[in-house]
Amino acid sequence: MTRTLRAAAVAAVAVATLLVGGCASGTAPVTPVTPTPTTGVAPGGTLQRPLYSVVVPQGWTDLGSSDTSGQIDAYLAKDGLSSGISFSVFVDTSGRSRDTLVQQAKAAMPGATDAPAVTAGGRRLTGLQAEAEGLVLHQYYLETGGKLVALNWSWPKDKDASADIKQILDSLTWK
Repeated sequence: MTRTLRAAAVAAVAVATLLVGGCASGTAPVTPVTPTPTTGVAPGGTLQRPLYSVVVPQGWTDLGSSDTSGQIDAYLAKDGLSSGISFSVFVDTSGRSRDTLVQQAKAAMPGATDAPAVTAGGRRLTGLQAEAEGLVLHQYYLETGGKLVALNWSWPKDKDASADIKQILDSLTWK
């Protein structure tokens, strides 16, 4: 497995661990599964979900989701994971509050700090950032449609993919 492919797989697992593994006390954490390619939306197409829509940029692949909990709603990767750059959407179904999710994410990812605010789909979001396994991880939160949603993205520490991610954030539309 190449370094960037391994880094992308680690990012997917790390983000899923932050979210799915942080379930309330007494609930067994779900072991995340690395997404595998599925038939998805073609680059340039719009991925429609009940709570949002997002354009899949050119050079990105809609990998769908192999998360058996059904909480990872979308998983996009640049250059088919070879770049190590990924973006995912997590819809929390546990009923946790935003504050609880943030506390659990901070506990699961030592060194996580508050991230600069971003705008996605016209909404200002706050979140966390951390470094792990040579990756820069970001997680931002919002409530929409009565659900708590986390947007997650990561890239290798030696790259800056903020322009790539901004393109996705600018294309988001909340329903």
